[in-house]
Amino acid sequence: MKIYIVGEYREQFPSRIQEKNFNPHPSYSNITDIQKACEEKGFDCIYYGGVYELIHAVDNKEHFDSDTLFLNISDGLTQSYCRIQAPVLLDLMGVKYTGSSPFAVGLMNNKHYTKLALSKIKCNELLIPKDLLLGNKQIPSAEELEHIGYPMIIKPNNDGFSMGIESNSVVDSYLMAEGKINSLQKDYNEILAEEYIPGTDVSVFLIGNVSHITINEAIIYKTYGNFYQETAVRDIYAKANKLSEKYPAREYLSQDILQILKKISTQIFELLHVQDIARIDYRITADNRIYFLEINPNPVLSAASDASIVCQNLNISYSDLILLYINAALERYK
Repeated sequence: MKIYIVGEYREQFPSRIQEKNFNPHPSYSNITDIQKACEEKGFDCIYYGGVYELIHAVDNKEHFDSDTLFLNISDGLTQSYCRIQAPVLLDLMGVKYTGSSPFAVGLMNNKHYTKLALSKIKCNELLIPKDLLLGNKQIPSAEELEHIGYPMIIKPNNDGFSMGIESNSVVDSYLMAEGKINSLQKDYNEILAEEYIPGTDVSVFLIGNVSHITINEAIIYKTYGNFYQETAVRDIYAKANKLSEKYPAREYLSQDILQILKKISTQIFELLHVQDIARIDYRITADNRIYFLEINPNPVLSAASDASIVCQNLNISYSDLILLYINAALERYK
């Protein structure tokens, strides 16, 4: 089996913050970690390139053997919904690849419409924050924002990895909300005004497919020294400077809550037609109410990322995790 790793890397793009080189893409060392993990498991593996290389392959009608799998870790280039670029091109190439279809990726990259889709889930334990989707140059009225209630968080609707989310993203007045919306609209066409939920950040990391989910593990975060956030968020600064620590959720949450999280996550995985991998983010309140925040169809697979906590939870190696991801795609193609 030949494995081609597809994805852009951090060093190819400008930083989103001033202090250091930080953007939504994995580092080049992350790509080499994945390559080494594949080689440890006996695969012939190389780094293929990113979206530009895929465009070249489509234009030149390049042919690939059936015994080839493209391991897609691409976040795309810089346009809106850029995460769908790689799966669209891989579909055009007619090759096998890891991860969800272009439509599913596009839906999951739209926070507002993902939540609309999840409203179809008949599950009393799953709660969804109220929100308001705003187009470019659209400023809501005071009455519209009052319907959501304060405090609220103002953030991009279609970007991930806390891009566009800063310490001043949580607002408690119309004047503050208007200022933050105006600021974000310089860089984003879609803005989300969302009910802010005080609570603890928890993610569920999944690998597999609906018929056989092999990993369904919860991770809990301590940000700025606290698990419970009254007004704060895991903003871009916290992620860039590693001020958000990760721990196995089973060490801090009850078994009942963990089982509910796993059940809900499986339902979301199935409803959104997720393939092979996803990370689902939640906020859990002080009285154990579970609020869905967003889903990432292409979570970072760095050996130092959430993947490390999953490996710790399951007592497996990083290369074992990558193998489970590859096998999920290969089983699906069977």
